Amino acid sequence: MSFIKQILDKIFGSYEAPNQSNPLLYLSEQLKRSNSYVDSYNEWLEDNASISLMEKLKREYLYAVKEKRSLDCKIHVLESPGANGFAIDFDQHFYEEDFFFLMDYWKERVLDQGYYLYSGSRKFYDKPKYVEIFERYYLKPKVSYKDKATIIPQRFGNISIELLQRDSLPIQIKFFSNYYSGRSYRKVLPFGQLVEAIFLS
Repeated sequence: MSFIKQILDKIFGSYEAPNQSNPLLYLSEQLKRSNSYVDSYNEWLEDNASISLMEKLKREYLYAVKEKRSLDCKIHVLESPGANGFAIDFDQHFYEEDFFFLMDYWKERVLDQGYYLYSGSRKFYDKPKYVEIFERYYLKPKVSYKDKATIIPQRFGNISIELLQRDSLPIQIKFFSNYYSGRSYRKVLPFGQLVEAIFLS
């Protein structure tokens, strides 16, 4: 019996994974936060530590963009046609809960930019030596019926916020946008403007 099956059997009873094309995907569910998590998150928001973290990450990101290398934290910058974003590796500069709270903080900041939450998911993958957990928020810009009949506005594009974990420990968090080109779509707003919004403390 695999480690993840032992865990899921405790949660759901005798759990059997559904037939699926990916044998490593053991469970997929809607991403929901518990009441205790929400309480802890709200405490984190009121703590000066969250403000310091935002200021640090903004400084680290801007340095990585300018110098093409990381300063203290390991940040990977993505700049390509159709996509912009970054990923941050978990290390000694962070507390374990920081990455979880960052997911929800960034989601809220994106919602403030005229977006809605299209989906939130959590997936469990049964690997030989560990359980990989993949959490994701996917947000889209609000578009009215009138907009659909004309040139479609994209804002900053479609936004993904992803957290990779191994045995529930954070490994990496990603934030990126994908956008469309062509006559049917308006030009996306500068990604740097969105970065300013998500690092607002």
